Order: sequence, then structure tokens, then C-alpha cells
Amino acid sequence: MQEAQDLLVTSLSIYVDDGAAVPLPPASNGRPLVYVPMLESAKLALHTAMLENRISNVELARRLGVAESSVRRLRDLLHESKIGRVEAALHVLGRQATVEVLEVA
Repeated sequence: MQEAQDLLVTSLSIYVDDGAAVPLPPASNGRPLVYVPMLESAKLALHTAMLENRISNVELARRLGVAESSVRRLRDLLHESKIGRVEAALHVLGRQATVEVLEVA
């Protein structure tokens, strides 16, 4: 399952790198689910919010008061970022990240 999760995150990073909308997952129809980790989920939400608001890396960097290269790293799914920085970026775009903890079998 870890390899499936790594593959999923890598595949989703291609959409982000291309500036494309991230597709919604299909129904599981009883198949095992592969979850996107919390940090990467927040980064995907940031990517989606930027696309919906037509905000560029440069504009987000201006709003956050950081260099554009910092925003590029922040959006990179394969780069380890601090969740607080992703939350701050979501906040300036009018979004709030939440966490749901589910019991697993």
C-alpha cells in the first residue's frame, strides 16, 4: 500500500506541475482505497484554490511576503514542507484546512 500511495502522489504531482486541475477519485466499488497523505492533500487543495482564483505563484508570494521560489517549493508535492506554511497559503486564498481522523479496521 505504501508503494501505491507513493505512486498516487507522484502521479498527482504531474497535474500540479502541468498547472492542470486534479481529477476527483473514482468510486472504490469495494476495492482497497489509497489515501493521499495529509501534507500532500493540503498542497493539492492549495493548487486547486490557486487555479479557481487564477492566482499565480508570483501573486501568492506577494500576498505571503515570500520569494516566488518559496511558493514553488510549497506547491511541490514531492518537497517536504511544513504544514503551517501550506495552511497560511490556503488562508490568504480564503480556505481553511481541516483534519478528519477515521478508525481503521
